[in-house]
Amino acid sequence: FIDDGDAIRIVDWEYAGMGDVFFDLANFSINHELAPDDDAVLLAAYFGAESQREAETLKKHLGLIQAYVMSQLVQPASTVRCQYGERRYHDAV
Repeated sequence: FIDDGDAIRIVDWEYAGMGDVFFDLANFSINHELAPDDDAVLLAAYFGAESQREAETLKKHLGLIQAYVMSQLVQPASTVRCQYGERRYHDAV
């Protein structure tokens, strides 16, 4: 928890060791099912302006994360996990 005197914020440190802002932005985009136009808004809000280079970097990270999630979730553990993993796979390809 971070208390700045005005508000208390919760910081999720699950992937803090990775240290890659694009991993965090791509993970946010995927989990909130953002459309490409929404990704552009996210990048502009984060970096202060829209950039083609940053958009391309985010797109690469989106594909990598989606492929990884698919590889971890498309297992016979449960129908829900398989459906989620298959959806992520189809989003990535």
